[in-house]
Amino acid sequence: MKLFDLHCDTLTEIYRRNENMLENSKAKLEKKNLDMIVANNLKVKGAGFGTDTNIVTIITKDEVKELPIMSKDEVANALLNEIVKKQK
Repeated sequence: MKLFDLHCDTLTEIYRRNENMLENSKAKLEKKNLDMIVANNLKVKGAGFGTDTNIVTIITKDEVKELPIMSKDEVANALLNEIVKKQK
């Protein structure tokens, strides 16, 4: 039984970054020819490992979107929504 059939052309990378997050993310976006980078800033309380919440920044060629603190499930849903928007 197949639950989903999702074809996705959006290249996304998720990584953690401590220093020069925005500058490094934009450089990595261009170098790897990605459509989107999701940066997890470990300097912010409530983000990262050992917690049920996260704070991420979605970086594309056209915009930088800082998401508020949210559960990791909410972050996953927000990322999927962004990827789906890019497919349209």
